[in-house]
Amino acid sequence: MLPKHFNTMLTILIIIMITAASAQWKKLISGTDVNLNGVMIIDSSSAIVIGDKGTILKTSDSGSSWQKINLGFTNNLNAISNKSLFISFNNLTTIAGDSIFLFSSNFGNTWSIKKVPYNFTTVDQGFTSPLLTPFSPDSSIILGTDDGRIVFSTDEGNTWQDTLIFNSKIIAVDFFFGTIPVGAGTGSRVSAASNSNYVNGDIIEKNWTKYNIGVYEPWQNITSGDLAYNYEFLAGDGGELVSVPLLLRKTQNDSTWTNISQNLQVGLFPNKIKNLGFALFICGMYGKIFKSTDNGNTWISLTTPTKTALNDIAFFNSEVGYAVGDSLTILFTSNGGTTSVDENSSGLPADFILYQNYPNPFNPDTKIKYNIPNEGKVELLIYNNLGQRIALLVDSYQSAGVHSVEFNSSGLVSGVYFYQLKFNNSTLIKKMLLLK
Repeated sequence: MLPKHFNTMLTILIIIMITAASAQWKKLISGTDVNLNGVMIIDSSSAIVIGDKGTILKTSDSGSSWQKINLGFTNNLNAISNKSLFISFNNLTTIAGDSIFLFSSNFGNTWSIKKVPYNFTTVDQGFTSPLLTPFSPDSSIILGTDDGRIVFSTDEGNTWQDTLIFNSKIIAVDFFFGTIPVGAGTGSRVSAASNSNYVNGDIIEKNWTKYNIGVYEPWQNITSGDLAYNYEFLAGDGGELVSVPLLLRKTQNDSTWTNISQNLQVGLFPNKIKNLGFALFICGMYGKIFKSTDNGNTWISLTTPTKTALNDIAFFNSEVGYAVGDSLTILFTSNGGTTSVDENSSGLPADFILYQNYPNPFNPDTKIKYNIPNEGKVELLIYNNLGQRIALLVDSYQSAGVHSVEFNSSGLVSGVYFYQLKFNNSTLIKKMLLLK
């Protein structure tokens, strides 16, 4: 009798084998002068993308085709939000842009358009009062503007309250995605940031506490923030001779930021940092995407098929995701965007080889063999299909030649795993399949 879940695991393996020779992100569209600024995922196959010149695109088939939604305006659209996870029937989708605000209660099938005296830069949704029953929604919208205002509405943008907080553009404003004493929702606690200041407070009571972010590098340029979870992040770049990425972190209750910029690669220009719960992502110039599963302590670089600037990233779950950027660039992944698993020998030293593990599939033990061309530092790591490191098998200096190590999978669930060999400045990655 075949092992339980064998057919499912075999299907996963075949899919990965077919796609192993290419990057894990697929380019869907590119090549015009329209820049895309935001993406929102509706379900595993549907998403909405927004951008300059009134651009709204929608797909219902994982990006195979796109419907262009023409609403008769050319305002730049800068941010999109949906928080239907708080209540199943609340399908309110909001889009914010230059002198315009849009909302849809049916996932973008129809839209209400409102002309507003603000140039919005960011938008978030929440429920400022607890949802005591499934039929008492209090949907609230919080936005930032290019002149430093926090703008607030509880009636889908019919009326607005605004507070001038900063003297420069707001790059992040978020309801605190936490728990409140009774019911469910975000509560009215809000955090916001510009490129040099940060505030938190209560949007209903309007009691704000302002903190200076501080200067960490010459010509500091904070471009994005995610302030919704207990760990808050700000990202940007700075530097005198070489661009140095800027990454700041604090908890909701801290009054100062910790500089963890050393954890990112020199030369990275972040455009967007996004905390999606299961992982933290940074996308930016030259098509770069980085992923962290430990709140920014370590990062994995994800291979993409573009050198175009990426401006936003979103995932429906740990596997299905989109990234959008300049020149109408849309990327799609169905496996989490994990770094390409094919063996790319370009630029690798001769006789630097990572062999396929044996047996494969395996349960519970398998052997991993590799060859290094000369003496050097070797690391052999195991990752799950979310990109999370689960084991460090080798971390030592070794002599030239063939080496092997046993991997025991006790305590792990069936599925696809990756093993990564690092030698000096070179890296190889292969996949393996655990069947229990």
